[in-house]
This record gives sequence, structure tokens and C-alpha cells, in this order.
Amino acid sequence: MDENEFKPRNYQVELMQTAVNNNTIIYLPTGAGKTYIAVLVLKHLCAPLNISWKNGGKITILLVNTVALVHQHGEYLKRHTPFKVGEYSGELNVDFWSKDVWDKQCDDHKILIMTCQILTSAVERKVLDLDRVNLLIFDECHRAVNDQPMRQLMKNFQYVANKPRVLGLTATLLNGNCAPLRVKEMVQSLEVTYHSKVATVDELKDVLGYSTNPTEKIICYYAKKPSEITRIATTFLEDSAHTLKKLTLDSTNVPAPENLEHLDPIKGQKELANLLSDAVIHITMLGTYGGLQGISAHTIQIECMKKFCDDENFCHVLNAVTTSLTYAKVLLSKELSGDISKDIFNLSSPKVIELFKILKEYQQKSQEELCAIIFVQRRFTAKVLYHLLKLLAENLEEFSFLKPNFVVGQNSNPFNNTRETLYLTKVNREIIQGFFSKEFNILVSSNVLEEGIDVPTCTLVIKFDEPLDYRSYIQSKGRARHKDSLYCMMVEQSLYAKYVDKYDTFQKIESELNKYLIGQNDTRDGPSERDIQELYNEDELPPYYVDGPGSAHVNMVSAVSLLSTYCNSFEGDAYTSYAPNWYTEKKPPYIRVIIEMPTVCPYLKPIKGEFLKNKKQAKRSAALNACKILHAIGELDNNLRPIKRTELAEETDFLFKHWPAAKEKTAGHKKNVRLHQIHVPRCCKGRIIPATQVYLHIINLSPNFDLSNMSDSAMADLYSSNSCFGIITSNMFPNICRFPVYVKSGEIKVDIIRNVKTISLFPKDLEDIRRFNYLIYNDILCLLKKFLVINNEDSFLIVPIDKEHAQIDFDLIQEHKKLKDRFREPTLEERLALDVSETTFFNKIVTPWYRKDDTEYLVTNICRDLDAHSPFPGNYPDYMSYYKSHYQRTILNPKYPLIRVEALSSRTNCLKPRSLTDKKNKDSFLNYIIHLVPELVVVQDFPANLWLQAKLLPSIFDKLFQIFRADELRATIGKATNIGISSTKQWKPLQLDKHLINYEIDRSPVDEVDTDENVEVLNMEKILSLTYMLNKEVVANTLQEEYPWEKSEEPVDIERNLNVTLMDIQYYLNFIKEPVHPIQRQIMNSPMRQKPAITYDVDFVPERIKMLNIALNQKGPELADIYRALATAKCNDIVNLERLETLGDSFLKFIVTLFIYLKYPKYNEGRSTTLKGQMVSNKNLYYLAKNRRLGSYLKYFDLKPKEDWCPPGFCLPEPLRTKSVDTAALLTITIPETEQITGILSEETVNAIQKEIARNMTPEENCNHSINYYLGEQQISDKFVSDSVESLLGVYLESCGVPGAILMVKWLEIIPNSINMSELFSQPPPNPVLNPNATQSNIDFHLPTYQELEKNLGYTFKNRAYLLQALTHSSYTPNRITKCYQTLEFLGDAVLDFLITMYIYETGEHLNPGDLTDLRSALVNNITFACFAVRCSFHKYLLAINNKLQAYIDKFIKYQENKNFSVDDDVLILLNEDDFHIAEYVDVPKVLGDLFESLVGAVFLDSGMNLQVVWDVFYRIMWKEINLFRNNVPKNAIRMLHETPGAHPAFQ
Repeated sequence: MDENEFKPRNYQVELMQTAVNNNTIIYLPTGAGKTYIAVLVLKHLCAPLNISWKNGGKITILLVNTVALVHQHGEYLKRHTPFKVGEYSGELNVDFWSKDVWDKQCDDHKILIMTCQILTSAVERKVLDLDRVNLLIFDECHRAVNDQPMRQLMKNFQYVANKPRVLGLTATLLNGNCAPLRVKEMVQSLEVTYHSKVATVDELKDVLGYSTNPTEKIICYYAKKPSEITRIATTFLEDSAHTLKKLTLDSTNVPAPENLEHLDPIKGQKELANLLSDAVIHITMLGTYGGLQGISAHTIQIECMKKFCDDENFCHVLNAVTTSLTYAKVLLSKELSGDISKDIFNLSSPKVIELFKILKEYQQKSQEELCAIIFVQRRFTAKVLYHLLKLLAENLEEFSFLKPNFVVGQNSNPFNNTRETLYLTKVNREIIQGFFSKEFNILVSSNVLEEGIDVPTCTLVIKFDEPLDYRSYIQSKGRARHKDSLYCMMVEQSLYAKYVDKYDTFQKIESELNKYLIGQNDTRDGPSERDIQELYNEDELPPYYVDGPGSAHVNMVSAVSLLSTYCNSFEGDAYTSYAPNWYTEKKPPYIRVIIEMPTVCPYLKPIKGEFLKNKKQAKRSAALNACKILHAIGELDNNLRPIKRTELAEETDFLFKHWPAAKEKTAGHKKNVRLHQIHVPRCCKGRIIPATQVYLHIINLSPNFDLSNMSDSAMADLYSSNSCFGIITSNMFPNICRFPVYVKSGEIKVDIIRNVKTISLFPKDLEDIRRFNYLIYNDILCLLKKFLVINNEDSFLIVPIDKEHAQIDFDLIQEHKKLKDRFREPTLEERLALDVSETTFFNKIVTPWYRKDDTEYLVTNICRDLDAHSPFPGNYPDYMSYYKSHYQRTILNPKYPLIRVEALSSRTNCLKPRSLTDKKNKDSFLNYIIHLVPELVVVQDFPANLWLQAKLLPSIFDKLFQIFRADELRATIGKATNIGISSTKQWKPLQLDKHLINYEIDRSPVDEVDTDENVEVLNMEKILSLTYMLNKEVVANTLQEEYPWEKSEEPVDIERNLNVTLMDIQYYLNFIKEPVHPIQRQIMNSPMRQKPAITYDVDFVPERIKMLNIALNQKGPELADIYRALATAKCNDIVNLERLETLGDSFLKFIVTLFIYLKYPKYNEGRSTTLKGQMVSNKNLYYLAKNRRLGSYLKYFDLKPKEDWCPPGFCLPEPLRTKSVDTAALLTITIPETEQITGILSEETVNAIQKEIARNMTPEENCNHSINYYLGEQQISDKFVSDSVESLLGVYLESCGVPGAILMVKWLEIIPNSINMSELFSQPPPNPVLNPNATQSNIDFHLPTYQELEKNLGYTFKNRAYLLQALTHSSYTPNRITKCYQTLEFLGDAVLDFLITMYIYETGEHLNPGDLTDLRSALVNNITFACFAVRCSFHKYLLAINNKLQAYIDKFIKYQENKNFSVDDDVLILLNEDDFHIAEYVDVPKVLGDLFESLVGAVFLDSGMNLQVVWDVFYRIMWKEINLFRNNVPKNAIRMLHETPGAHPAFQ
């Protein structure tokens, strides 16, 4: 870069000083450094910028006319000033920003760059104050004429106390054609607008070396007489356009009130006529070949219009226009030879041929690299020329150097909340970046590139259409900035003389400007105060100020825009856009406009404007009065924003007070995992101290085995023997339920006989008991980790019990302090002296010492008929041979009888029975008959009955501790809600849910695996410059990050590709119409089903929902059900919370929906859905659960005793209680046995541990988190914690009915306690009638056949206004009595979902959680509801004015008629095609489904919110499908794919 690039030139310094002292319009040629002067002024006046906004500092604002200029100037100022720069354009939806948001922007940035309309709107709404602006810079300030935003902004200076310095920048001063004699007048007018004086150089020579000064050429071309075919085609199109202009379509559907007329008839046919005329222009201008390209592009335009046409008559017109274009295309195609390289020359106009010639000659003769802009007058011409140049480059070698693209401006709609503006802006930015990076060397452009946008130093600028005015001439010429650049103006030969006169006029205007301004900076006077006051008062009607002059205001120019903003703040469906009805009342020569607001607006009276002579002004007058009224009734706030739809958070903040101040984006997500303290039950806490009372509890086992099986019967005797285990604690146990554990023989019921007696222990007794615990957990179970010690603080110890006498068996404790070594080989003497008898071997635990495995056996018989010489099963003659060959062991006394044994399972998790289909059963050998040789085994003296029972202890304690947690949570809830206070009741046992034995719970999709395919792609790219590719990728990625979608989601660019399909067009439209910030409403798409028919042989029988008839009781839920509600599917227990979660989810959505409907009756459906989405979101439920510490009560992990189990009564010693110790490091630590038993570490052991910790210290974030379990913590996914809220709601609903569930809502504070729910839910529902003067006959006018509908529905309405509202689609504007059905649909959806879910929960006990969810999804969705609506003929009563909607409904009805109204997989495939953006009907079931739901809502409210009445009505309609689907549950196709082994589906 040249070091002198930013060294100020003399004239720049002088102009900077002028601008610092006074408001100034700097007039300099393009390239003379106007922006640099602005930077100098900014830096000179920057002192207020150095003070923070909060402390009274100021900002500088730079205003531009286009979005592209926002980004360009932003980059420039970021590079050349030290201040933070903010960029703002309409695509950010800044029109809805509050003062707080703008204050935050001003606090974060010192320079704001934006399009002028944004600042004008913000200033008028008083969310930005001009007196806090130190410098206001207007780029291309000559634009400020008439109603242009720059001019409107300057009119706001009237009441600004501390006016900012104004700096205008322009290269032309004039915005249009102007006679040389009026130059002075136009300049003075501009000075008045900006309260400024124009300043320029003293002498023209000062800037000649810096400004653009290209070689100018006027290039002529000759007109060519069209061929006969071309003449016929153009004449036909002209006639079609003429017919269209004369055509009048009455498509309003809404008759005008008496004595009034509609303000504006439908203008669509005029636009279409212009489109046909445009086609003629392009055929004439570009020739046959270019005309054909234009017709193809216009056809795509028409197809896009069809997709959003909601008027039947206009659809016919569109089809007619398509026919006209197609006919013209067929005619013109007759001239094609089929050889593009010939046709593109032979069938192009002389003007196009001349353009080709200019480009070719420049490439051949110029020493400079081609960098060209071709300016055209029409935006459509830019597109067609691009396609011509692209075809030329692709098909003719001599033009292969051309790399064209095109850029045009766009009509930005500030009320458009879709991706459209963002996407088109992104495309333009990508193309301009491509021009910079030389990916393209030709840009065809409309005037969007004429002004201000910084493009590369162009070597060639071509005005394909002659400049229309002086501004266009100066600005387009200014793009030719290269020192040897060429500026070509193309003119038809016959118009040459006329253009030369115009060209001379341009030179005279320039001369007049120079004469008037150059060197006159000090001698000329600026605008007078009187002139400026006239500017302020030029409107016919004064602005409306919300609180007097200087406050937020709306004027005649901004009123229509504000009214549109207000109406667009209402959410509608795809067929509805809310807008006022405009009517005119005439009293010649005056006219007045009258407005009727849409019925979603609370103000429904006609709004009248003033009688004025001009229709445009009369419309503005009415809009101004409407804005006044909307502000007066509170629909617009004091900053003139639509308050009701933008202040949701401000009104509902109290519902989310429990949310943390720091925002957490992933809160509530499945992948977000956090630590939760595991709740330690109170009864398990406390020290056991010698000589103090402790409580004895007995673990009583009751095997439920098949006693006809001798082996199982014998095992049952051992499990239920008099000798069993007990527990001693310092606290009493609460009353708890029985629960099962499972072994190979079957179920064992576990009863904890609690608080059998109190006993006092001597120190020696306690020492022996601790040693006994060590023996059980370490020696028998082999589960005690070497780094764990006895817990002396919270003691929980097991003891052997004589059950009959309820005594601790201290003799057994003393007798068995050690086990025999399992692998010690006996001496020869011991083997030969062996006594093999029932006394020494029967019912003993034995282990083969010759095998180094941990298999244990129970001796079940002494087989005196078998010995070591007996035949061995298999390939060995006898046992002697087998052991000799297989183990190299010689049997010393082969005459000893063999012992028959039963292998004991190594399984330590006995929570759940083994699956019958479990192919991974490692203990299959347990069923074999096994004989062992007595002298080859070690016989354990420890009683076999206790040995077997010990194997159950991990499972028993896992369940027991969780039951204690469940009971404490139950008691906590009971204390707050007065439900289930008593703990003396006999609890029902915890029982196995048989459907969970084989239930698979992990449905998470498999992560997509990278393949090697990308390697080939990268290798292919080596043909391009690596540096270029890297830079391009960086720029593209940087740009992509600014937009809320992935590059892969973007559609085919139908503007730059004429060979598109209807699917391409549909996808393109779906993409750009996608809301950027959509209202989150869950639409449940029905899964594909297995052809359920609607025919049914059983007669209808009414069914009751039991839960609706459960009165609030004091008993509360069963303890086992609370346990179930806290058991996640992940823990793999005999029950889990998933079914209860489904039930609770439906209740939660119902109660929240009802709360919103009653608490906020003025909320529309979109706003209600947003709030509901927040309240029932996993994020909100997680925070509610966190407040109630539910995570600490959850049973989350599967029991894995061999991995990370800590036996009750043991713990980590104090030195190891740190998260900096990895589990792997823990395993290296061995605490001596005596210290493990006493729980007291020696100094030597502590030092050894500390050294080991220091040696293996690991950052906490890198640790293996299984150590958390030993610290009493568990890592739980937020999603599972939030699920517990719904499962608990389900428990209390199932046991205590709706009243009990509501009390749980109160306890969980889903609805804050500040809300009196009893009062809210008992109040009458809001009256649907908006107009208090409406009579029953007014209502029935819209419902001429309501009796038939009531008959079909099976319900008679008390208040038919509910029925009218339920049938009114938002497009039906004649109904001004009620609102449309959206709020009823919002309510009905939740009501019906709740009722159906309760019913299938009660009657679908055979369904596992996944099937229950699938059944609910199959029954509760818009597609199923749509089918019911059509079958019941409800669609015939739908009140809607939208022909496109009606046509789609008709298609769907015909299809259903052919299917005999069945709900089968064919219908669902048709309607699920929206996933691939193919089906045109995708919204049809939505509308019909909404109708069905709204009728549910209407019946619910009309019946006094009686759920039983609603169920009786709609079960009669749905019973066949409910029962059929329940017996053959339709499966979700996507989930089935994910669950298919090896499928690994991936979707694009």
C-alpha cells in the first residue's frame, strides 16, 4: 500500500476545517476523497466519543442509502478509526428494537452505520436521540428530495436542543434532470434540507489529478428491422398486455360499506401487463435470442407468483400470461438453428452485437486486465444480459475470457420477517466479493452500483442504456477509476443527435455548478432560518406527538408504514396476512379515506381521515389518525412500537424468575450434563456409637420360585432360611414398600422388617460387625475397592440375624472372620484324609482350586454312585483322564464319590429379570449338570444361605436407598400440598413392568461418520491456486457466519439458472419464506402407519376416563409410583418414568395452555404459543427441577457393582475427597485392611496417599468422572432432570386426579404462587363476542346451517359465538363479531391431547413407553385431525376467503373420498412429503386440523370447561381409530430407521 494514501491533500484539509466549524455539504468528484475528509472530521470532533454512553457520551452516525454501503463503510471505518463500529440494516429487524437495545448498541459502539430509514424511524419513535449524536454524516446526500428518508430525518431537527454537526457527501448535488438555469435553485434547496452550505475546492485543478477522468466514448449502433416471426410474437404479447390493462378483477371478496368504495383495486393485472411489455422490450432491445432468455426468466417469475396466489380469478390470469409467454416462445424458437454459437450472434440485436464487440476489442487492444461494469436501466435487463454473456463465454472460445455475473437492488420490505431479504443481500455480497477476488470480471448492474459502493478499479464502464439524467451520468462515470479507464455510452444511431444535445446539457450543468460553487466557499451565504422553518412546516397535517413536541411522533409520511408494521405484528398462517381495509368517500373535489382494522385488533370502529384533494395525502391522513388511536388504546407504546406483540418478556418475566441471570443456551438439552448431589436419606445418616441405642432392621426374603423344580425349591429354602441379614442404623426406618430382586430361579420379594428392636453395642461388638462387613463386601462379594474405608460418620452396617429370635448372630461373626483361600492347593495328606459326606459338603460353597477363575458352586448332592472312574461326558473315558489331560492333575483317591454342584451366577445386578431374548447371557452354563471331584475343590465353611443372600445385597441396597429417597420426596411434597401426609398406610409393592424387560431405550441417532469421499474432492481442487482457494474459503465462511442457516441449505439460484424444475422453485420459495425468528410451535407430523382402516365391527360404547373422576384425596400416590417417577430409563430398572412422563407432558401442556388462555385473553395464538413453548420447555422444567433439587433424587445410572459401587457404610477417606484424582489414580491406592475396617488412617498411609495424589494430579476437567459417585454426586443430563417434572405430574394426576396435579403445578411453581390458580381456573372463560352490540341474529348470519354442524358434532352450543369463532379462518374478514379460530385452536389442541393421552395411558397398559408415545403421536396430530374434520364434513362450514386454500382443501377431500375417508399410509406419505419440499398440500391438513382443534376448544369453553363433556363428544368421533391404533400401534418411520441395526440413516 502507498504510504501516502492517507496523507491529506491541501483541499481536503481546508474542507475538513470548514466542516468542523459548520454544517457542510462537501461536493467533490468521484475519487477525490470525500470519505477520507469525513474520517478527518470525525477524528477532529471525536472528544464526546471518548466518554461512555452511560456517562453522557455521544456517538457518530453515518447514513447511507443501500445495505451494501453499510458493510462497505463499516469495513472502511474499522480500518481507519480507533472506534468500535456497529452496522445496521433492515435485515436485522431493527424497526422493533427498544430504547434499551439501542442504548446497548450505543454503549458498545462509538460509530453507527445504517440505512437512513432506520435512523429516521428510530428518531421518530424516540428510541435514539439526535442530541446524543455529535456528527451526522450523509453519504450520497443529493438523494434528499420529496419524501426520501434523509429529508424526513432533517425535519426532525426542529426540537433538538443540541443539534449534531451535519456533513453531507456528494459527487453530483443533483438527483435528477435539471435545466442549467435551475442549478442554483436546486443547490439552495439541498442546503435548506441539510441546514448546511455546499463547500468544494477553490480551483478545479486541485482535484483533477485525484478524481476519475476516464476516456468517454459515445458508441452508436443501428436499429434492425425485426423478422416477421418476431413481429408476430411481439404484437401478440403487446395485445395481451393491452387486454390485461383493461381487465378489472373484483377480488376483494369483502363488500365495501354503504356509500364507500375500495381505495385501491387489485393491481396484479397491471403488473402482469408490465411484465408482458417488459418481454416485448427485451425481444426488441436484445433480439430473438435474448428475448427467449427473458421469456424463460419471466416464466419462472410467474411460477413463483402462482405459489402465493390466493385469488382464483388472478390464478386464471397468471395461467393466461404463462400461455401467452409460451406461445411467444414457441414462435421465436422457430428461428433457432440449434447451434448456440451461431444463434447467439445471428439472433441477437445490433445493440447486443455491439456490446460483444466492445468487450472483444477491449480484451485484444487494452494492456489492462478486464474489469468491467455494464450499467442497464432495468433490473431484468441485467439478468438477461448475464445469461447471454454466460452462454457466449461457454460456447465461443474467443469469448471464454468473460466471467460474468449480475447485481441488482431489491425492494426491501421492513415488515418482511423471512429469510428473503437476508438471502438476497447475502447473494449480492458474495458476488461483489467475487468481483473483488477476480472470480468474475464483468458485473451487469442496475444503478445499485452507480452510487458509493466501492468496487475494484474498473478499467471499463459501459452504459448499455444511455444515462437518463445528470446524476446517473456522473455516478456511473465515477465507477471508472482506473487512470486509463474507458467510459462507453451506447446510443442508437437515430437518437444520436438527441443524445448529443443531452450530453451537452450535462456539460453545461457541470459548468454551472462549477461556476456557482468552485472558489465561492467564503462568499456564498447558507440557508436562512426562515427557509429552514418552512421545511419544518411543509406537511398538510402536523405530526402526532405522544407527549408533546420533542417526544416520539408519527407524521403523514411515516403513518402508513407504522400502520403496516402494527398489522404485521399479528401472526397468521400461510394463507393470511393482516392488513386494514381502505375505503374512500368522495365529495368532489375532495376525498376522504376510511380505515377498518382487522378483527385481531381491539379497535374495530371505522377510522376516518381528513377530506383532502389528493388521494395519496388522504390515505396518509387516515393512517395518521389510526396511529393516534392505536397509541391512545395502548396498542402502540410511547415509542410507537406494537406493544402487545413485542413486549412479551416484559409482561411475563415473573413466570421465569427462577432462571439464572447468566443465559445458558444449552440448558435442558440432552447433551448438557451437570453434577447433582445424590440425596442421602435421613434414616441412613448418623454415627453408631457404642453403648447408645441403635435400630435393628431385618431383610426378609420371600422367593417366588417354581417349587415343583427340586433345584429351585432347594434354593428357595436357602434364601428364606432363618439365618438372614439385618441392618443396624442410628435412625429409624420409615414405612416403605416391598420390592423384588431377580435370580436365575425367579423373583425374590424383599421386605424390610423395620425398627424390629433397639439394641446397644459394646465396642468389641461394633469392631466385630465392621470386620464382618469387610468380609462380606471384600471376601465374598469381591466388590470392595482398596481405597474405601468404613464410614464412621454415617454408619450403615449389615449383620447376620437369627430371624426367629430377632437377634444378631454374634457366634457366626466370631466363627467366620476369614474365608479359606479359594486357590490354595491342599497337601497330599489333606487330600487323602478327606471326609466326603453330607455334613462336610452338602449345601456348601466350593471353588475349584486348580482353576484360576472366580466361579463358585453350591453342592446340591453327594453322588455315591459316581466316582473318578465314571464316564466323563464328552471325549474322555472318565474323570481321571479328563483332569490328567486337561489340567495335568492326578486324582489321588478316585474312589471318593463325586459331588453334584450348581454354578452360582457371577451377576451382581439382580434388579431386573434377564431378557428371554438375551443372546449375551454369559451364565448359560448354569443350566448344565455339573459334577466335581471333592479333592480338587476348596470347601468354604461360611454358611451357603448367607453367601447366596449376600449376592443380592448390592441390588437390595440400590433399591432400598432409592425408595428412601422417594419417600422423603413424597413427604416433602405432602407437607407443602397436604397430600399423602400419613406414612402409616400399607404401601403397595413395587412391581415389575413386564414391558420393560426387552424395551430398548437408547434411540439417539448414530453420529455421521466421515468417509474418504472428501479426499477425492480435495485432490481435484489442486488444479486451482491453493492461496486463492484458502482466501476464498475464509471470506465465504466469514460471510456465512453472519446468516442463520447453513450453506448446504441454500436453494438453487433461480435468478442465475434458467433450467430449474418446479421442485427447485418450490424449495427456493420455501427457503426464502422461512421466518428468521419463527414463533416456535410444535406441529406434530403423523408418522407412517400400517394401514389402519376406519371400518369396525363393534358398536360404539361410551368410555370414561378414570382420572377425570378421581377426587382429591389425602392418601396421595403410592410410594412405588413415586419411585417409578424418579427412575430414568437409563438406570435399567424394573420400572421407569417414561410412561408417566408422557402422561405428565400432556397435563403440563394442558394446564399451561389453560393458564395462558385465561390469564392473557388478549394474546393471539402466535404469542400464546411462544409463551407456552417457554413454560413447557426443557430449559424451564430443568430450572424448576433444580429449584426443588429433583436431580438429587433421581435414579439415573444402571447398577454396576464391579465398576464403581461403594458399599453402604463405606466411603472415600478424607485425603481422597478431591476431584483432581482420576479413577485410574484411585485404583493405584491400597489402604491396609485394618485401616479399611476401622476407618482411621495412619500417618504413613496418609502420606502415601498424598504422594500418589501429587504424582497423578489431573486437571478436574480431564478427570474420569466416575469418581463423582464416590463423592456422593452423579452426572445427569439436563433432559432427564426436566423429565422428572413431567413424571411427577403424571404420578399425582394418576393418583389424585386433576386437582392433585394442579397442586403439584403449584409446588413445582410452574405457575408462580403469586397467581391464585383456584380463582383463575374457576372464573368464567372470556366472552368471544368483540362487539357488545352484536345480536344473536348477527352471529347466526354467518352460521346459516349451524344446526347441521351441531348434529354432526353431537353437541348443541349454549353460546354460538364460540362456534362462530371456531369456524372463522383469519382470512374471513366479514366476521367482525369474534376473532378468528387461532386461540381456540391453541386451547383445543392441548385439551384433546390431554384427554387422548389419559385414555390411552389407562387402556394401553400393555404398551411400553415407546409404543405409548407412538400411539399418542398417531392420534394427536394435524393430519389425523384433518381426516376427522373431512369425514365429519366440518370443512363445509369453514369460513374462509382464500381460493388457493379452498382449492387445496378440495384436492385433499377428493383424495379422501377415493380412499373412503380412511386414515392410512397412503395419506400420510402424501402429507409427509413436506420433508422433501414437494407436496403442495402440506398446509391443508394444518388448516383442517386446526379447525378440528378449534371445535374442541369451543366445546370446552361452551360447556364451562368440562373435560368430560369434551371427551364424550370427540371420543364418539375418534373411537374407532383410537381402539384400532392401540391394538396395532403405528410406528414412527424415522425412528424405526434409527433403530434398525446397521442402518445409520443420514438425512439432508
